[in-house]
Formats: sequence, structure tokens, C-alpha cells
Amino acid sequence: MEVLWQIVIHKGSAHADQTLGTSKPTPPVKAAAITAWSLLLSTLSSKRVMALQLPSVLGALSCLLEDPDVGVRKAAGEAIALLFEVGGIHLLEEQALGEGGATAMELQVVDQMKALAASSSRKGQTKKERSEQRSSFRDMVATLQGGACHETCVKLKHGDSLKISTWSQTVQLNAFRSLLGEGFQRHLQENDLLHQVFNFAPSNTVVYKGTAKQQKHQNCMASKMKTQLMNQRRCALEATRKFNDASYPPGEKLSAPHSAAQVFLPLLSALYGSDIRAKQSPQS
Repeated sequence: MEVLWQIVIHKGSAHADQTLGTSKPTPPVKAAAITAWSLLLSTLSSKRVMALQLPSVLGALSCLLEDPDVGVRKAAGEAIALLFEVGGIHLLEEQALGEGGATAMELQVVDQMKALAASSSRKGQTKKERSEQRSSFRDMVATLQGGACHETCVKLKHGDSLKISTWSQTVQLNAFRSLLGEGFQRHLQENDLLHQVFNFAPSNTVVYKGTAKQQKHQNCMASKMKTQLMNQRRCALEATRKFNDASYPPGEKLSAPHSAAQVFLPLLSALYGSDIRAKQSPQS
């Protein structure tokens, strides 16, 4: 975390260049460093967070809220919201300096983020960027003032959904999304590590391609057997009808010498083949 923090507060001074062995970081690099630092911060306990020099950290992040780059400002805002959440710092809207333990730096940060949440004009920003900035900072201010985080719902293809309601999980979710890209949905459905991180248990009703093919094969076999059975029944009925028409004139009843084998032989032959005729016993 210390190395990342040195990149975050790097201002291009000779001392910082000698310490890091780098030149002044570009805005994308600085935004990435803030995001990575926040990701590590999200894994710390409240006790370890409170052990940090919070006034100094908040002061540095407060300066970054004035950075010309929108990515740096947004990353700094998320880091501040995370600090307030994990550190248990909740400022009510009506609190003034000294009331409820609020410090001048904490109140200054809240005022800065309120201004960014209401800002409608800044050089170099598109309309979409301004809208995204206002929406993001409104959610952050809500956390700073009341401890609540905007709930995020991630819907999966098979009906499951993951609900995120803390900044710690929001930072972790964004990190996994950025890392996994298009594979994020599949990993969230199947990866045990992500299940542990987000305390998420998806349902086990996913039908995979292999299972689907097997089910299709079984359905085809059942349909084929059903068709064969219907054909056999149709042939048996037709054979019985022909036998009756040939053996007995209309109105004539079945006489005693006709055995059961003679009556049912055509039916059995249609169902089971010509072997029945060969196995028939001589008539007594």
C-alpha cells in the first residue's frame, strides 16, 4: 500500500522521483494507483484503517478532488467514501465543526464532494462525463453523511443476482469486472473465489451443453420407440380386421373348432414377427 500511496501523492518533486525511480505519473496511472490502493484498503479491518494517519490521507485525497482529470477525481472520491465507511466516520448534514467529533478536514471533504455532485460545468468534460460525475458523487456524499451506500444489483444469465450494498464490495466488484472483462459473468456464476469474496451462493440449475445434448438424445430415442409401438399396433389391428373379414362371412359367429391360437395368431405375428407361426403347435 505504501508504494501505491507514494504514486498517489507524487507531485513530480526531485525527492519523489529519486524514491520511486519514476517521473511524474500521468492521470491514468495516478487514477489506477488510487483504485489499487482502495482495493487493498477494502480488505483491512476498521482497527487497521484507524491506525492510518487519516488527517494526512484525507488531506491528500482532498487535493486530488480538484484534479483536472475526471478519472482521478472519481477514484479519489471512491477512496474517501471507502475511508469513511470502513473507518466508521459518519457526518450528519447538520453537523458543524467540533460537533459530534467532526474535524475541519472531514467537513471540507464533504463540501468538496457536494460541489462535485452538483457541478454542471467543467472544462474538458463531455455531457456524459458530467452526468456520471454528478451521479457518482451523490452516492458518495450519501455515504459520508449517513453511512449508506447505493445498492448495486448484478443479474446473471440463469436468474441469479448479486446485490452489493457497501463501498468495500463495490470497489472489489469493479476490480474484478475490470480484470475479467467479458468473462466476469461466468466467473461470478462458477468461481468459488468470487463466491467467498462476495458471500454469494448461486443456484445449481445451470444446464450445460453436454447435459443438453444427452437430454436431446434421450428425447429422440423415446420418440422413436413411441413411433415404432404405434406402427406395430396399427399393423396388428389391420391384420385382425383382415383375418375376421376372410374367415367369417357377415353375420356368422365364431364356431367352436377355432382355437384361441387361430384367432390371435395374426395379431401376434404382426407384433412379434413370423417366428410365431413357425412355433405354433399342431392343431389337435
